[in-house]
Amino acid sequence: MVTGIKLCLLALTQPGDGVIIQSPVYGPFRFSVAATGRRLMDAALTLREDGGYDMDLDAVEEQLKQGAKAMVLCNPHNPVGRVWTQEELQALIDLLNRYGAYLISDEIHADFVFAPRKFIPALSLQKERVVSLCAASKTFNLAGLQQASLLCCDEGMRKAIEAEKNRAGVTCGNIFALEATRAAYVHGDAWLDGLMTYLDGSRQLLRELVERHLPKAKLSPMEGTYLGWLDCTAYGFTTDELMKKAEEADVVFTGGEFFGEGGQCHLRVNIGAPRRYVEEGILRLAVALEG
Repeated sequence: MVTGIKLCLLALTQPGDGVIIQSPVYGPFRFSVAATGRRLMDAALTLREDGGYDMDLDAVEEQLKQGAKAMVLCNPHNPVGRVWTQEELQALIDLLNRYGAYLISDEIHADFVFAPRKFIPALSLQKERVVSLCAASKTFNLAGLQQASLLCCDEGMRKAIEAEKNRAGVTCGNIFALEATRAAYVHGDAWLDGLMTYLDGSRQLLRELVERHLPKAKLSPMEGTYLGWLDCTAYGFTTDELMKKAEEADVVFTGGEFFGEGGQCHLRVNIGAPRRYVEEGILRLAVALEG
């Protein structure tokens, strides 16, 4: 997926062009912009009272006015768990259209959406100037095979991306990864249904555990993904101090600063594990922070 983002940036933009992200967001978005010699432009998400997040379209437009040529979107959003609605996505696409900017939509968590939310593919709203990146890696735990797909209906964009891919010497996928992906998509429906039922219970358990054992912390609403975004600001520790205290309690999270602006004093919690580990992890963190 990260390779796909870099490939799109190299093919569709020029060195020094601005690329918009929405912090706090998956760290490699930021790293990919830097690695391709593009200019990072952040239209940070806005935080609601309930701990949820919304897009700041005014901030996006300001970056477009400053010359941004593309935007990398996370849908569903990692780490804050938002699943963007059709209305939100259409408003974003309409705005990008006014400035002729490309949308690169990372949709790797598309299968992890909890009712009543529904996943809306960016390409279902517009075909021109839109690229979608997807993979079976998160859904079916195949990340180690390093296989992803790039979907593009805009012929001009497709040719530019294909040319850049050929220049990089990428001619075919890994045969083992291709076969594993095929098997997952053809035979994995029942397994995925069971997984989503289990994860739905786990996200409810996580919220109950945080409310009971970490009363000063705030967990963002988990509309999608298997990742919780936990605001520990009220405990008065820096991110590094939080991580150190957690590690001393023999539990490891992803520190919020990996996700850029707005990630300070946050921890990302992975519930893609047996529930007993989710419970034990939060209990250990509670001992470390509450004493």
